[in-house]
Amino acid sequence: MTLTLHILAGTLVLACGFGALLSAKGSPLHRNLGRIFTLAMLLTASSAIIMDINQGNWPVMGVFSGYLAISGWQTVRKPLGHTGWSDVVILVIGATLALGLITLGLEGVKPGKDIPSEMFLIFGTVASLAAMGDLRRLLRGGGHHAMRITRHLWRMCTALILSLMAFLAQPVFPEILRGGWLWLPVLALVLTTLYWMVRTLRGKPVS
Repeated sequence: MTLTLHILAGTLVLACGFGALLSAKGSPLHRNLGRIFTLAMLLTASSAIIMDINQGNWPVMGVFSGYLAISGWQTVRKPLGHTGWSDVVILVIGATLALGLITLGLEGVKPGKDIPSEMFLIFGTVASLAAMGDLRRLLRGGGHHAMRITRHLWRMCTALILSLMAFLAQPVFPEILRGGWLWLPVLALVLTTLYWMVRTLRGKPVS
C-alpha cells in the first residue's frame, strides 16, 4: 500500500512539476499545478520516510524532498517582507537535515561502510546552503521580490530534480541508456534552474 502510494504520488509529482515549468509563471494554471505538486511531493516524501523506517534506514532523503517542496511553496504564500514561526521551524528542519546528510556522508567514507558518501555529502552541502538561506530570510525579514522568487524557484526545482533522479534510478530502463544518456534530463533541468535563477536575480521576468 505504501509503495503504491509512493509510485502514484511520484508520478503526479513529475507530471505537475514539468507542467508547472512549461506553464506561464504566475498564471492560474501554474499556481494550481504548483499546489498539486507540493501536495504530491509531501505524499511521496511521507511514504518514502515510512518505507525507510520500516527498512531500518535513516529517512533523510524523504525529509529533504518534503522540506524543499514545503519551504519553496511557503515562500510565495506569505506576503513580501513577512516571516513567522513557520520560518523558524523550516530553519530548524533545514539545519538538522544538513547535519544528518553530512554525518551520513562522512560515515560512508570509513572503510567497510556501504553508504554512498559522495551523494550524501553533495546533498548535505545543498541542505546547508538551504539552511543558510532560511537564516538569512529570517534575519532580513523575508527579503526582496527577486530573492523570494529565486528561493521559490530553486527549491521547487531541486525537489523535482530529486524525484526525477529517483525515477531514473529504477531498473526498468534498457542497459544501453544507463551509461549516462539516461541522466541528460537531470542535467538539462539543473541547467534550466540555474539559468532562471540568474535571470531572476538580474531582475528579468521568468516566463
